[in-house]
Amino acid sequence: MLASRLNRLRLSHSLRYQGLTLLELLVVLVILAIVATVAVNSLQPRVEAARFEQTRKQMSNVQDAALGPVNSRQADGTPLVSGFVADIGRLPIHQISVSHSTVSGDSNASTEGIELCELWDIQSQLALSYPFQFRSGPSSPVNYSDVQIPCGWRGPYLQLPMGVSSLRDPWNRVFEIQANEDFEIESLIWNPVAPYDQVLASDLKTGKVSVTGAINFGQTAPPNLEVVMLVPDPESSRTELVVLTDEDSNPSTFSFTQVPVGLRAICVMAQNQRLLTKYVNVPHQGLSLVFDLSTNSSTNQSADEESDE
Repeated sequence: MLASRLNRLRLSHSLRYQGLTLLELLVVLVILAIVATVAVNSLQPRVEAARFEQTRKQMSNVQDAALGPVNSRQADGTPLVSGFVADIGRLPIHQISVSHSTVSGDSNASTEGIELCELWDIQSQLALSYPFQFRSGPSSPVNYSDVQIPCGWRGPYLQLPMGVSSLRDPWNRVFEIQANEDFEIESLIWNPVAPYDQVLASDLKTGKVSVTGAINFGQTAPPNLEVVMLVPDPESSRTELVVLTDEDSNPSTFSFTQVPVGLRAICVMAQNQRLLTKYVNVPHQGLSLVFDLSTNSSTNQSADEESDE
């Protein structure tokens, strides 16, 4: 009996010291914290690199949404111009929403950037009031009502993640923008964060280009010659195409600047009579045209191809 009781006491004493002491537990926790810190620090460069590449992709997606893929071509090799500018006739307009929240009875206003919402918001004023359809030229003072161009909002042109209403970088920062006097966004800029020092930018100004050309009559040009271009522009008219006038004073040549890329129409008029109506697909590099009215034919050539010759 005595031996059995002694054995039980020894077993109880040994079990009592099998658990960890508080000091041992603290040492284990410190070791685990050090290992976790080392693991996180070793993975952080990869996380930052993934964020940077995601930012690059965001910038590229914005440019493609606004201007369409630059090198896209149709089956016959001619440029295929698509995107917001091609459909709408202008660059996206800068817009900002301000959200208000109440904390402990105080009203705090916080600004949330939605500066490119026209690219994705199907409930925006532009999307609702300027839907995609055929629009005609004005009927007065000169009748261009027979000239029609398909145009209007047919987005969304850019997809945002579920539940996200503003364009932000992977660090949850709003992009910097540069806009012209009409509040059209010409550039979207990403300012770098450590460890990066490279500024990223999406240049949207290339959405408006120059269209120039010459007219060959084979003889003296008729009097009162006028060349106009018809383009969409919801800021000027939501129901009709807008007429751009020739900026070149020479009667045998014409020039238009700040032409939005996409399908456009050029009309040659003389003494209130239409001599020619030509639909042209204006590409991102601009366009140079030659209309040969002496043989009632026309040829066209993109600006970069002409410069190579």
